[in-house]
Amino acid sequence: MAAEDRVEISPETVRAGMNLGPIFYTVSAEQISAFAQSLPWKDPEYAASRGEDQIAPPAMRLMDYSLLIAAHFKGGSGGVHAKQWCEFHNPLRAGQTIKTNGRIVRTWNKRGKFYFERPGRRFKRRGKEWR
Repeated sequence: MAAEDRVEISPETVRAGMNLGPIFYTVSAEQISAFAQSLPWKDPEYAASRGEDQIAPPAMRLMDYSLLIAAHFKGGSGGVHAKQWCEFHNPLRAGQTIKTNGRIVRTWNKRGKFYFERPGRRFKRRGKEWR
């Protein structure tokens, strides 16, 4: 979606059943190093630049949520993650091309705040196939 086509994020524009994405990106060793340096702990497993052998900290995958929201909506304030559960099957590696999408499955208001639930799936490219 083009930046000028994004809509304001609000209870009126976010609806259950909305599809977000897909978005595609390739993870670079530089992105992994920069993300690792921003963390409060310094783990050499993530911080050292090793080209395509470099793996990303697991939390780096959580950025997809923000990327999907930003690609579809503009504006908004407050936190992005009120509650989250993740299961990682393989590490994210430098050089991988990622495809991610999501769907808004429910919306609700609680204590004057607006919330929505968006489970997502991420796929990595193996040859010409997305798995």
